[in-house]
Amino acid sequence: MIWADGQEWGTAAHLADRFQVTVWTVYKWRKRHGLTVHRIGGVDYSPVVDAALIDRDRRDETRGTPRLDAVAA
Repeated sequence: MIWADGQEWGTAAHLADRFQVTVWTVYKWRKRHGLTVHRIGGVDYSPVVDAALIDRDRRDETRGTPRLDAVAA
């Protein structure tokens, strides 16, 4: 982790460990959800705050149609 402009930045491995996801999930956040990436000394860093927002949105997201018992309740 590094700090730049008052913001914490981490590598994919650091973010994966912090949010209990896989490194591949962090790569998907970068590609599909627009997580910012800056390369410093050959290492890619992304802002922790932005990763937290994406993580929260993805965890709240549902897949498919609602269960029938959930609709009736």
